[in-house]
Amino acid sequence: MVIFTPYFDGAISRLLSAVESVPREHITIVTTFDPTALIQLPAQLRELKKLISSGFRVLHIDLLHAKILIVDDKVASVGSQNFTVRGRRNREATTLTSVIHENAAFVRQLCGWLDDAVPIDLAAVEELLSAVSSDRRRLSKIGKTTEIAVQTTLQRLKARVGAELERRNLAKAQLHADLLKKQSRLEFEGGDVRATVVWAKSSEWALDAEYVTLKATRCGDFTKWISVDDNGFKRRVKLGRLDWYPVYFTESGTLAYARLGKTQITYFRTGAWWKGRIYVGNDWCWVNVEFPAEKHPSPNIRIELTAPTKERCTLSCICDGLQFEVAGVKYHIKPFKSTRRARTFFSQVEFNQDHFKMELFRKLASPWRPRKDRRSGQGVRAFLAHNNYMVNVVECLGTPMLIATPID
Repeated sequence: MVIFTPYFDGAISRLLSAVESVPREHITIVTTFDPTALIQLPAQLRELKKLISSGFRVLHIDLLHAKILIVDDKVASVGSQNFTVRGRRNREATTLTSVIHENAAFVRQLCGWLDDAVPIDLAAVEELLSAVSSDRRRLSKIGKTTEIAVQTTLQRLKARVGAELERRNLAKAQLHADLLKKQSRLEFEGGDVRATVVWAKSSEWALDAEYVTLKATRCGDFTKWISVDDNGFKRRVKLGRLDWYPVYFTESGTLAYARLGKTQITYFRTGAWWKGRIYVGNDWCWVNVEFPAEKHPSPNIRIELTAPTKERCTLSCICDGLQFEVAGVKYHIKPFKSTRRARTFFSQVEFNQDHFKMELFRKLASPWRPRKDRRSGQGVRAFLAHNNYMVNVVECLGTPMLIATPID
């Protein structure tokens, strides 16, 4: 066994202690005396002394940067990871290959390195330890000062980059919201509604209970809409208070169900479950809708359809307020258990047909109200990362949908 590594510490001893079947005299460690590394890692010299005293063969070769472990000239581990504790925490890439042959050019090159290497003895290690130890405190202080300077600089850099990235995301979200409004035939009666995320108190379920809500400022009303037909004629639409509507967050690309109040959106849900909501042919099915909470998910809607015979399929869908697409379908059907009725049911699910897609989205986006609606505001901040929003109502595939865009 031969190990090539410019940096190592106690991690290499723990690794070798697990290889009890290989005699120590058959294990060779090839490293390099790099002045910068010895200043940063004085423990490497102490570990080097321990390895030599334990009977391992240790060699030095100039300008070594490779990290390789090769066994019997046949199996090799090649990558960027050093044999150190920190190397196990860093973002490293290492691969293990067993396609190396004894006479391969790769092995011959490593054998040439071994021929050029110089054996390291205890006297050389003691001499270096003495030289490095005399200035260890001064070098350690310099190293800590440099580390603090680097961390401070990186924090400022990340703050600048983060602020610029957030500014770009907000501008992109605003452009997307403007595009949605331009193509929509729906709008709030009083125009766009400015809303603020606030803590509110409620006595509905418990005395002085607090929850997070998105509250309209001034005279905003979420329940009064105006519909404009093809001739430009406007018609007022009064929504049912406390109904649930889908809301699209333009910055994060996520969706949720929002319960509309007159002046506030109190609760959000990341999904819903219905029985008999969708019909495929003559059969109804259970529908389970989930909205991933992470930013910019693709897809951002997962819909699970369950047939009356309990067979299931999952639809991965994408909706950006302009269009609704089914990106993929996964069937959870075991062929030997599938009934004829199940096969007939799913054969009628033509996901590429526009009429089925339209029907699916209309059911998905139409208002609904559960029998029991006692849901807390927990998790609202997962969607509302900012404090101020502009809320609009738009039309997607002929169905109303709210959009929320953060504003300064």
